[in-house]
Amino acid sequence: MDAKQLLTVALSKSQELSKKIGTDIYQSISFQGFKIPELNIEVFERRAIGILKSENKLSERTVVSVQPFPLNDEILGIVLYLNNNRIDIHPSANLNKWKERLVVCKELCQIYLDFTESNPADGSNHVLFREIRKQIFELITLHNETAAHFDQLDLAIDDKNRNEFLSFFMAINMIFPPERWSDFKILYEKTTRADGGLTLYDMAYAYQMPRFALKFFRKRMLPYYEK
Repeated sequence: MDAKQLLTVALSKSQELSKKIGTDIYQSISFQGFKIPELNIEVFERRAIGILKSENKLSERTVVSVQPFPLNDEILGIVLYLNNNRIDIHPSANLNKWKERLVVCKELCQIYLDFTESNPADGSNHVLFREIRKQIFELITLHNETAAHFDQLDLAIDDKNRNEFLSFFMAINMIFPPERWSDFKILYEKTTRADGGLTLYDMAYAYQMPRFALKFFRKRMLPYYEK
Protein backbone atom coordinates (compact mmCIF):
# COMPACT_ATOMS: atom_id res chain seq x y z
CA MET A 1 0.00 0.00 0.00
CA ASP A 2 1.52 3.31 -1.06
CA ALA A 3 1.30 6.72 0.64
CA LYS A 4 -1.70 7.93 -1.38
CA GLN A 5 -3.67 4.79 -0.58
CA LEU A 6 -2.81 5.21 3.10
CA LEU A 7 -3.98 8.82 3.01
CA THR A 8 -7.31 7.69 1.58
CA VAL A 9 -7.71 5.05 4.29
CA ALA A 10 -6.59 7.53 6.97
CA LEU A 11 -9.25 10.06 5.95
CA SER A 12 -11.95 7.39 5.96
CA LYS A 13 -10.84 6.02 9.35
CA SER A 14 -10.55 9.47 10.95
CA GLN A 15 -14.01 10.43 9.68
CA GLU A 16 -15.38 7.15 11.02
CA LEU A 17 -13.82 7.85 14.42
CA SER A 18 -14.95 11.51 14.41
CA LYS A 19 -18.54 10.49 13.71
CA LYS A 20 -18.48 8.20 16.74
CA ILE A 21 -16.76 10.68 19.03
CA GLY A 22 -18.58 13.90 18.14
CA THR A 23 -17.34 17.43 17.54
CA ASP A 24 -17.18 18.62 21.15
CA ILE A 25 -13.66 17.22 21.48
CA TYR A 26 -12.56 20.55 19.98
CA GLN A 27 -12.21 23.89 21.71
CA SER A 28 -12.80 26.92 19.50
CA ILE A 29 -9.86 29.33 19.64
CA SER A 30 -9.99 32.85 18.17
CA PHE A 31 -7.00 33.51 15.93
CA GLN A 32 -6.54 36.15 13.21
CA GLY A 33 -10.30 36.60 12.91
CA PHE A 34 -10.97 32.87 12.58
CA LYS A 35 -12.28 30.25 14.96
CA ILE A 36 -9.79 27.44 14.78
CA PRO A 37 -10.34 24.00 16.34
CA GLU A 38 -8.00 22.89 19.08
CA LEU A 39 -8.24 19.19 19.85
CA ASN A 40 -8.63 18.49 23.57
CA ILE A 41 -6.36 15.46 23.79
CA GLU A 42 -7.65 14.35 27.21
CA VAL A 43 -11.28 14.34 26.01
CA PHE A 44 -10.20 12.59 22.80
CA GLU A 45 -8.51 9.88 24.86
CA ARG A 46 -11.58 9.27 27.03
CA ARG A 47 -13.95 9.17 24.04
CA ALA A 48 -11.78 6.93 21.86
CA ILE A 49 -11.19 4.41 24.63
CA GLY A 50 -14.86 4.63 25.65
CA ILE A 51 -15.92 3.75 22.10
CA LEU A 52 -13.67 0.69 22.05
CA LYS A 53 -15.18 -0.42 25.35
CA SER A 54 -18.77 0.17 24.19
CA GLU A 55 -18.06 -1.90 21.05
CA ASN A 56 -16.59 -4.69 23.19
CA LYS A 57 -13.17 -4.22 21.65
CA LEU A 58 -11.69 -3.45 25.06
CA SER A 59 -12.62 -4.75 28.49
CA GLU A 60 -14.53 -2.31 30.69
CA ARG A 61 -11.74 -2.85 33.22
CA THR A 62 -9.08 -1.54 30.85
CA VAL A 63 -7.14 1.42 32.19
CA VAL A 64 -5.19 3.69 29.83
CA SER A 65 -2.43 5.92 31.17
CA VAL A 66 -0.34 8.58 29.45
CA GLN A 67 3.03 9.27 31.00
CA PRO A 68 6.15 10.81 29.40
CA PHE A 69 9.12 8.48 29.72
CA PRO A 70 12.86 8.81 28.95
CA LEU A 71 13.38 7.01 25.64
CA ASN A 72 16.37 6.79 23.34
CA ASP A 73 16.71 9.48 20.70
CA GLU A 74 15.35 7.30 17.89
CA ILE A 75 11.97 6.63 19.55
CA LEU A 76 9.31 9.32 19.99
CA GLY A 77 6.74 7.23 21.81
CA ILE A 78 5.62 3.73 22.68
CA VAL A 79 2.40 1.92 23.49
CA LEU A 80 2.41 -1.08 25.81
CA TYR A 81 -0.54 -3.48 25.78
CA LEU A 82 -0.22 -5.22 29.13
CA ASN A 83 -1.96 -8.45 30.08
CA ASN A 84 -3.75 -6.98 33.10
CA ASN A 85 -6.24 -4.80 31.18
CA ARG A 86 -3.83 -1.93 31.04
CA ILE A 87 -2.51 0.16 28.15
CA ASP A 88 0.41 2.52 28.73
CA ILE A 89 1.19 5.35 26.31
CA HIS A 90 4.67 6.78 26.80
CA PRO A 91 5.61 9.81 24.70
CA SER A 92 9.30 10.58 24.92
CA ALA A 93 10.15 12.90 27.80
CA ASN A 94 12.44 14.76 25.36
CA LEU A 95 9.58 16.11 23.24
CA ASN A 96 8.21 19.63 23.44
CA LYS A 97 4.51 19.93 24.27
CA TRP A 98 3.42 20.24 20.62
CA LYS A 99 5.22 17.10 19.50
CA GLU A 100 4.07 15.26 22.61
CA ARG A 101 0.45 16.12 21.81
CA LEU A 102 0.87 14.87 18.24
CA VAL A 103 2.52 11.64 19.43
CA VAL A 104 -0.23 10.96 21.98
CA CYS A 105 -2.91 11.61 19.35
CA LYS A 106 -1.09 9.30 16.95
CA GLU A 107 -0.82 6.56 19.58
CA LEU A 108 -4.55 6.82 20.39
CA CYS A 109 -5.28 6.39 16.68
CA GLN A 110 -2.90 3.42 16.69
CA ILE A 111 -4.86 1.85 19.55
CA TYR A 112 -8.12 2.44 17.69
CA LEU A 113 -6.73 0.78 14.56
CA ASP A 114 -5.23 -2.13 16.47
CA PHE A 115 -8.41 -3.01 18.32
CA THR A 116 -10.87 -2.42 15.46
CA GLU A 117 -8.81 -4.39 12.93
CA SER A 118 -7.78 -7.17 15.32
CA ASN A 119 -7.18 -7.86 19.01
CA PRO A 120 -3.52 -7.20 19.70
CA ALA A 121 -3.74 -8.35 23.31
CA ASP A 122 -5.46 -11.60 22.26
CA GLY A 123 -5.69 -12.80 25.86
CA SER A 124 -2.05 -13.86 25.91
CA ASN A 125 0.35 -13.43 28.81
CA HIS A 126 2.80 -11.10 27.16
CA VAL A 127 3.37 -7.43 26.51
CA LEU A 128 2.77 -6.17 23.01
CA PHE A 129 4.99 -3.23 22.18
CA ARG A 130 4.33 -0.51 19.61
CA GLU A 131 6.67 2.36 18.93
CA ILE A 132 6.76 5.47 16.81
CA ARG A 133 10.24 6.06 15.53
CA LYS A 134 11.94 9.39 14.94
CA GLN A 135 12.42 8.27 11.33
CA ILE A 136 8.77 9.01 10.55
CA PHE A 137 9.04 12.67 11.59
CA GLU A 138 12.38 12.97 9.78
CA LEU A 139 10.91 11.50 6.58
CA ILE A 140 7.96 13.89 6.72
CA THR A 141 10.26 16.88 7.29
CA LEU A 142 12.55 15.86 4.42
CA HIS A 143 9.57 15.14 2.19
CA ASN A 144 8.19 18.65 2.79
CA GLU A 145 11.31 20.25 1.40
CA THR A 146 12.52 17.98 -1.37
CA ALA A 147 9.76 15.83 -2.83
CA ALA A 148 7.27 16.78 -5.49
CA HIS A 149 5.37 13.53 -5.07
CA PHE A 150 5.15 10.67 -2.57
CA ASP A 151 8.08 8.59 -3.84
CA GLN A 152 10.17 8.84 -0.67
CA LEU A 153 7.31 7.83 1.57
CA ASP A 154 6.30 5.00 -0.75
CA LEU A 155 9.78 3.52 -0.35
CA ALA A 156 9.55 3.78 3.46
CA ILE A 157 6.11 2.20 3.88
CA ASP A 158 5.91 -1.58 4.21
CA ASP A 159 3.62 -4.15 5.81
CA LYS A 160 5.40 -3.88 9.16
CA ASN A 161 5.06 -0.11 9.57
CA ARG A 162 1.80 0.42 7.65
CA ASN A 163 -0.20 1.24 10.79
CA GLU A 164 2.52 3.56 12.08
CA PHE A 165 2.14 5.80 9.04
CA LEU A 166 -1.63 5.27 8.89
CA SER A 167 -2.15 6.30 12.51
CA PHE A 168 0.15 9.32 11.99
CA PHE A 169 -1.95 10.46 9.02
CA MET A 170 -5.12 9.81 11.05
CA ALA A 171 -3.82 11.95 13.91
CA ILE A 172 -3.20 14.90 11.59
CA ASN A 173 -6.71 14.48 10.16
CA MET A 174 -8.18 14.49 13.67
CA ILE A 175 -6.32 17.69 14.53
CA PHE A 176 -7.43 19.40 11.29
CA PRO A 177 -11.13 18.47 10.76
CA PRO A 178 -12.46 18.88 7.18
CA GLU A 179 -15.02 21.56 8.06
CA ARG A 180 -12.14 23.92 8.93
CA TRP A 181 -9.86 23.21 5.98
CA SER A 182 -10.78 26.40 4.14
CA ASP A 183 -9.82 28.56 7.14
CA PHE A 184 -6.57 26.63 7.51
CA LYS A 185 -5.65 27.31 3.87
CA ILE A 186 -6.31 31.05 4.20
CA LEU A 187 -4.15 31.28 7.32
CA TYR A 188 -1.36 29.18 5.84
CA GLU A 189 -1.30 31.31 2.70
CA LYS A 190 -0.66 34.37 4.89
CA THR A 191 2.52 32.73 6.20
CA THR A 192 3.88 32.50 2.66
CA ARG A 193 3.52 36.24 1.91
CA ALA A 194 5.87 38.99 3.06
CA ASP A 195 2.84 41.19 3.78
CA GLY A 196 0.79 38.39 5.35
CA GLY A 197 1.52 39.49 8.92
CA LEU A 198 1.75 35.86 10.04
CA THR A 199 4.60 33.38 10.46
CA LEU A 200 4.43 29.62 10.40
CA TYR A 201 5.49 29.67 14.05
CA ASP A 202 2.49 31.90 14.89
CA MET A 203 0.23 29.38 13.20
CA ALA A 204 1.94 26.43 14.90
CA TYR A 205 1.45 28.15 18.26
CA ALA A 206 -2.25 28.68 17.58
CA TYR A 207 -2.81 25.08 16.50
CA GLN A 208 -0.38 23.68 19.08
CA MET A 209 1.26 21.64 16.34
CA PRO A 210 4.87 21.35 15.15
CA ARG A 211 5.59 23.28 11.99
CA PHE A 212 6.61 20.25 9.94
CA ALA A 213 3.13 18.75 10.50
CA LEU A 214 1.44 21.98 9.34
CA LYS A 215 3.57 22.02 6.21
CA PHE A 216 2.94 18.36 5.42
CA PHE A 217 -0.80 18.75 5.84
CA ARG A 218 -0.94 21.83 3.59
CA LYS A 219 1.59 20.84 0.95
CA ARG A 220 0.94 17.09 0.66
CA MET A 221 -2.28 15.95 2.30
CA LEU A 222 -4.75 18.70 1.40
CA PRO A 223 -3.91 18.83 -2.34
CA TYR A 224 -4.46 15.09 -2.55
CA TYR A 225 -7.73 15.17 -0.57
CA GLU A 226 -9.12 18.02 -2.63
CA LYS A 227 -8.56 16.44 -6.04
